[in-house]
Parts: sequence; C-alpha cells; structure tokens
Amino acid sequence: MPFTDEQLRGRAQAIVNTMKSVSTKERQQEPSDTFVENYNAFRKLVLEAHADLERLIPSSIPLDDDITFLEIQSYCEEIIAALPGTKETN
Repeated sequence: MPFTDEQLRGRAQAIVNTMKSVSTKERQQEPSDTFVENYNAFRKLVLEAHADLERLIPSSIPLDDDITFLEIQSYCEEIIAALPGTKETN
C-alpha cells in the first residue's frame, strides 16, 4: 500500500529540517552512499504513490555523483512542492 501524501511530505520535510539545522559548511559536504541510497529509496516511494510526478521531481542520484547535502535538501523541497495538496507559500 502506498504511503499517504502527508507521510511523504513529512519524510521530505524531516530531511529539509535536518539540513537546515546544520551549518552551511556541513551542507556543502558530500553525503555518504547510505544517505544517497536513502534519498533514492524515498524518491521511489513517492513515485509508487504518484507515478505522474516522474517528470516533475528530481531524478535519482547515482552513487558516484558529486552531490552535496544542500542539493539533496533542494531536491526534497521540490518533492514537497510537487506532492498534491501542498500549499504554495510566498
């Protein structure tokens, strides 16, 4: 059974909140393979619930990609914005 939009949004928001609580220097570091695998698994859960979001959300991240925590934070923010029921804030 797919997760609810509220559960998915909560998971993505937890990642964003964690990233915001660390220093900018730490957010510019490269995450571990495990962290990247967890993001990719989360992205897969989102697509299981909403296959139509495939083109709207960031792609999965190859383990050999040079990505930072800050970029993953941004990806999660994009997922939150793409999920149905997300209210836009200005």
